Formats: sequence, structure tokens, C-alpha cells
Amino acid sequence: MIITKIERAKKNKSKVNIFIDESFAFSTYDQLLIDFNIFKGKEIDPLWIENVKEGTKIFQIRKYLYNIFSKKRYTQQQIKDKLISRNLDKATVEKFINEFKKKGLLNDEEFLKDYTESLKMKEKFSKREIMMKLYSKFRIDPNDDSIKGLLSDYDDRKILIKIFSQEKKIDKRIIEKYLRKGFNYDDIMDVLLNLKQEG
Repeated sequence: MIITKIERAKKNKSKVNIFIDESFAFSTYDQLLIDFNIFKGKEIDPLWIENVKEGTKIFQIRKYLYNIFSKKRYTQQQIKDKLISRNLDKATVEKFINEFKKKGLLNDEEFLKDYTESLKMKEKFSKREIMMKLYSKFRIDPNDDSIKGLLSDYDDRKILIKIFSQEKKIDKRIIEKYLRKGFNYDDIMDVLLNLKQEG
């Protein structure tokens, strides 16, 4: 078996088509030509072909991960789910997870802190609502000490004061809205009473 032709792929300019014994065999990335010493006239065997195909798959997954990380942050579980959906075995998934953790692109602890701060800064969520959002994204128990610590300085009453100061009309519908959002009934009524007295 001999590589008889190497040509640039028409749809994806970063890939090349490899022909073996005059027939198309597979595509790979031009960056892997040197890694696998691919050249016209090279004599190869089926094991070599499988190694290049596997290397191409790994390169493609790594490229995909860099691409999605360039757009936003992900939790470790989200990345695992994405890799599993691409039919990667457990060992390969763990290899990618560890690789991107070492690169600093995957850090649940830092992401949790930053994400919590971004929710707090919006000044529109109740503490309970933030806990639910954190659970949904990170699958961390709302009673976990790390969550309690991140929210120890968060005051629902301050948020309510800001919210209700901006509302033009406070009625039963508005009160029910913020009860659904996780604010405490007593806090809502106390804040409304104080605002009324001040106004």
C-alpha cells in the first residue's frame, strides 16, 4: 500500500485528502502531515492508517474544544457531556478534561465564583434563585458550604429595596412575582412598609 496522492480538500481548506493506491482513503488535517510523516510515495499498512485516523479524530476534538472555549466558559460536566455525545470512550474524555484543566480553561471552582459574582452584581435575583441557578449549572447542593460562603454577604432585602424603588406600581401581582422568584414574604412586606413610610 502506497500513498499515491495528497490533495487539498475543497470544502475545508485546513484538511487534505489522502489517496492510497490511486483511491481516496481518508482525510486528515494538514497540520498532521508532519506529525505522521505523510508524503506521496510513502509505503504504509492498515495499522498506520488507523493510527492516522485516530490522530485526526483527537486533533478534531481538540480543535472543537478550543473553538467552544473561545466563545464562553463551561463546567467540567458540560464538557464531559459534549465529549460523550461524540462517542468518545471514558479514558479519552478524562484525558481531554485533564488536559484542559492544566491549561486553565476548565476550572469549576473559579467558574463557580465568577458566575456567582455575576449573578449577584445583577441585583435582581433572590438568594434562593441564585442557589437554584448554581445547582442547575454546577449540580452543587444549595446547602453546600462553598455556596453558603459565596452568598454570605448577599442581602435579599437590599435587592428588594432597589427593585421596589424602581417599580411604578406595587400591587398583588408584583408581590406574587417576587414570591415566585424566591424572596421571603416577610422581607417583601417589611421593605414595602419601610418604603411607604419613607415616601
